[in-house]
Amino acid sequence: MLQPTPFKPAILFGTLFLLQLLGMQQTGKAQFPLPDSACGGVPVTLTNPAPGASGYYWNFCNTAISTTPGAVNLGNFGGAISVPTWISVAKDGNDYYAFTANHLDGTIIRLSFGSSLGNTPVAYNMGRMGNALPTLLESIKIINDNGIWYGLAVGGNAPTGVASGRVVLINFGASLANNTPVATNLGNFLAMGFPTDIKVLRESGNWAAFITDAYSNSRIVRLDFGNSLVNIPLATPINVPNMSFPTGMCEVKDRGNWYLFVCNNDNSTLTRINLGTSLFNNTPASQNLGNPGNLLHKTRDMMLLRTCDGLHGYVFSESNKLTGLRFGGDSVMGAITATDMGNPGNQFSFTHAASELLRSGDTLYSLVANVSNNSILRLAFGSCVTGSGVAAAHDSTPAVIFPNVSGSVPVNLLVDEGLPTQRAYCGSIYITQSPIIDSVVVHQPVTCDGREGSLWVFTSLANADCIFKYTKDGIPQNPVHLRTGGRGEIVIINLEAGVYDDITVTNGKCVSPPAGPYTLKGPLTPRFVIEHIPEGPLCEGDTAVLYALGLFENPSYLWSTGDTTTSIRVSQSGTYMLTLTDGICSGMDTAEIIFQPLPEFDLGNDTTICDNRPLTIGGLPYTAGQGASWQWNTADYDAAIAVSATGRYILEVDLNGCTAADTINITALVAPEVLLPPDGDICEDATIVLDAGNYGSAYRWSTGDTTQTISVTAAGRYDVHVSRSGCRDTGSVYFSFYPKPTVILPPDTVVCEE
Repeated sequence: MLQPTPFKPAILFGTLFLLQLLGMQQTGKAQFPLPDSACGGVPVTLTNPAPGASGYYWNFCNTAISTTPGAVNLGNFGGAISVPTWISVAKDGNDYYAFTANHLDGTIIRLSFGSSLGNTPVAYNMGRMGNALPTLLESIKIINDNGIWYGLAVGGNAPTGVASGRVVLINFGASLANNTPVATNLGNFLAMGFPTDIKVLRESGNWAAFITDAYSNSRIVRLDFGNSLVNIPLATPINVPNMSFPTGMCEVKDRGNWYLFVCNNDNSTLTRINLGTSLFNNTPASQNLGNPGNLLHKTRDMMLLRTCDGLHGYVFSESNKLTGLRFGGDSVMGAITATDMGNPGNQFSFTHAASELLRSGDTLYSLVANVSNNSILRLAFGSCVTGSGVAAAHDSTPAVIFPNVSGSVPVNLLVDEGLPTQRAYCGSIYITQSPIIDSVVVHQPVTCDGREGSLWVFTSLANADCIFKYTKDGIPQNPVHLRTGGRGEIVIINLEAGVYDDITVTNGKCVSPPAGPYTLKGPLTPRFVIEHIPEGPLCEGDTAVLYALGLFENPSYLWSTGDTTTSIRVSQSGTYMLTLTDGICSGMDTAEIIFQPLPEFDLGNDTTICDNRPLTIGGLPYTAGQGASWQWNTADYDAAIAVSATGRYILEVDLNGCTAADTINITALVAPEVLLPPDGDICEDATIVLDAGNYGSAYRWSTGDTTQTISVTAAGRYDVHVSRSGCRDTGSVYFSFYPKPTVILPPDTVVCEE
């Protein structure tokens, strides 16, 4: 038989309760960056206020978690459970495990849940691990240290008070699925008589284990492992007053200080121990909190849970009753109000201790050991109680789509769940219902270019003040401020035919997805212009084709010329009109067609010239007038040019885009060329022959001679005219007269030699 007096284990829940950041209130204005409002159905990016944490859980419910647990009895797993005491749960990779201590035979049962704590587990008896585990086993705690899984187990006692307790270190290696872990008996520290509960915490890289020593000593023993759980620990007693047979405890870090809450089984009270800012260096202070509401009876275990609506406590008693605690001011130091929560689901049967809280999906779970019926009880704290929302785990900022319903929605971020550093960031965001365009009914105009058209836009918002925007034929129209009807309808009237697109309805800051395009196809007056081919200037002598430029469905034509064809040919200047009928509507356009006059000019008749006498052609008083341009086939651009060579000369004149050309043929005859000697002198009794050259020509000298050559003996000017085939040339020369010189020598004479 189990002896009720020495059998007084407790529960750990404090490592996973929801702490407030720096002790601030968790309700009202958010304590992290959060927009005041958002639109329903539209992704909202929320800023993560705690980067680098080990885990995140976003929750959008009226409370961060249900404060009333549901209870399901998982049974005995084929008789594997025998007087269960403490349970420790952990997640290794994607798999969840629970380890239960069987009190009497000192064995440990591993429960493998797979990917969810909501599954039915498979039990495996790991035995006493080479008898390292004591009989009368009490508590086990599972820890991961730098990738290696460890278990710390305590137990062993005698009703007579003999110090027979021990601490056992279990090394699972890299996986909790290991069926053959290595267990080491670390011995009994400070002569513990009945070690019941153990909590393992880490601060600044160093590990500390806190053990309740219930039998005789009523104290707590702290083991300091240093930077690794494989080190030999240093034991320190924590002796504080106001404890009587301490069993279970839970730890919490609140507003920078570490606390332990201890259940006193003998006097049914609670003790709060303040360890200060450090687990190692401070002198603890304690206070007995008494029996809140006188609802506690033979207390066994306690857990704390902080939600966005306050700090809650749960106390388990031997009487199978759960007592709820509420701490004033959301602080462990606040006044306590107690509530009798009865026996959830009538599943408690000498409830001994509960595991840590561990999240699986959107639910927090804790496993509870029932001693009397050797069963395991699963407590579930649901993520939502009232309201609606979505929950998602993110290690970075998530994009959340809220339901498209107006109202305030809580936003809760739980950080580092399962650790003493767990925090809760809580606030709210107002969701404005985003409008949705459900359907659009089009009413067409009925008259030519009429504005009897309308759009009936049915939205998801009834009797709401909205802004209506749209484009017509790609051009944004002025926004319309209006109020939707009782069916959410918006009626836009006085619309003409066209394509209406990008239709949106704005409610506050929320805009509906755009709708469209919708085409209003009422009768339209044909719109067109009369164009002509060829394009550009028209000149006298041309023929132009007139036609209507536009888009029509079934047109008919009536020209001012009486023609009913789609186009007409014209060659006279004038005003031409077209009446075009398309359906029931007619349109009209006129076009003034002008055939520009051609430039008038005449280069004259073909002619013959002498090549030594250039002829100027062009330069006549053209009707081209100002603004005309000229171009000769000689690459000249002047109005008149001088020519002296035989050839065909063409002039093209452009006036306002109209051109005309004329041609003249020039025959250039070779003119005679007279080459007389230069002016000079003629001596007395001398004769000079002058030759006019150009054999076969006609000659006329100033001397009256008509021969090609003449002889001259006297000084003077001599001119000659030479003509041949109508072409002529002249030449002249001037001679000065010089008499003969006179020479007089002396008479002959005789001279002497030398």
